[in-house]
Amino acid sequence: MGRYTHRHRALSRAIRRHLSIAALAALLAAPAAWASTYRWVDERGGVHYGDTLPPQYTNRGHVELNAQGRVIRRIEPAPATADERARQAQEQAHKETVAREALARQRRDNALLATYGSVQEIDAARARTLTQEQALLDNLLALRRHTTSPAELERIDGMLAERRRSLTEAGARYDADRARYIVLTAGR
Repeated sequence: MGRYTHRHRALSRAIRRHLSIAALAALLAAPAAWASTYRWVDERGGVHYGDTLPPQYTNRGHVELNAQGRVIRRIEPAPATADERARQAQEQAHKETVAREALARQRRDNALLATYGSVQEIDAARARTLTQEQALLDNLLALRRHTTSPAELERIDGMLAERRRSLTEAGARYDADRARYIVLTAGR
């Protein structure tokens, strides 16, 4: 019971060589089975499919399909004139700008939601920041009253202008954050 009735024999050297060659051939042919299929349209509107794209159709636009027939990549036709190329480049630049702005807006929104748990927290942070800015402004005003040097007065006046601008910008930034937070959390 449980014993094999046939004895195991080693394969001959010639059979092993043929098997090795067959395995190597199968491995080399496998990438061809995984290769993309191309779909293109000829001058008369006829749709064609093939493993390789004829060179005359590379600039006319085509679609690359995977083994299941799904679109992997869509190549648009190359523009014929310099004006078309410039227009397409401008459109592409505009699309990229819009995408970057949307990503930046999403990041700011995520940071805003992660930083504050309520509108009251934003108001409290605004009050703290404006109090600190006002204290710095008051200190500069006191320093200015005790300064007699014209060069020092000019330097302090520059710092006062910067501090006032910073105070205004901080208030506007918190007001914008508060308004955006209300919009983002309206559905909650």
